[in-house]
Amino acid sequence: MTVTPPLAPVPVHLSATVLVVRPAPIDRHETEVLLLQRNHRGTFVAGATLYPGGALDSDDGRVRTEPHRPGAAGGAGGAGGAVGGAGAGDEGWVAHLRMSAVAAARECFEEAGVLLAANNDGSWASSSQVSSVASAWAAGSSFSDSVRAVGLHVPVARFLPWGRWVTPIGASRRYDTVFFVVAAPAHHEVRVDGVEIVAAAWWSPAAALEAEAAGELRLVTPTRKTLERLAGYGSFRSLGLNDGGGGAAGNSGGGDHP
Repeated sequence: MTVTPPLAPVPVHLSATVLVVRPAPIDRHETEVLLLQRNHRGTFVAGATLYPGGALDSDDGRVRTEPHRPGAAGGAGGAGGAVGGAGAGDEGWVAHLRMSAVAAARECFEEAGVLLAANNDGSWASSSQVSSVASAWAAGSSFSDSVRAVGLHVPVARFLPWGRWVTPIGASRRYDTVFFVVAAPAHHEVRVDGVEIVAAAWWSPAAALEAEAAGELRLVTPTRKTLERLAGYGSFRSLGLNDGGGGAAGNSGGGDHP
């Protein structure tokens, strides 16, 4: 009898993604979400429309997550239970959420040009700070150093956990992904690299789901299900997001959809 050796288990990669949302420009009560289209020639979910996101990186643990306090030790600051509403006994999960939120912010900047980082006073990064971070990162600086150099931190307390999806056993690639929702910073221009990501647009959740049904968009299951949940909220305000007082009205870039 021939015994077939068991297949090697497929590793599960930790990752994070973020639904960047804003009030619709015409009807401020409605919600729009930023969706990106992946290159049809890519190796991962080629041609799919999804949110910014990707794998966690060791550098994510070095990004400051609290406003700088004079005299405080350097390194990443703890967000306590704010990022996920976890209790005192959930330190490990809170730490994972904190690092996942940073990863989501880093990927959002890399894939869409939207920098989810704030100043010590809580205001979102200015256009000049965004440009400085982009230049430093392009020159080879790490994301943590690029953000820290201009006095920014990733305000993880504004990242609302929205779900967790784990790729089923049997897939050739497996991910354990935390989803977040964040109110978009005002006046940040959406930009894509034209290589990995070929297009970006603001969609109402209902319109995106209708476009998929019509064959105009390709959505993977986690994207579809999170859009369905988002569509169930009656208004942008009902999401209860903390936008840092900067609002989310002035976003530019990316196409607009009903």
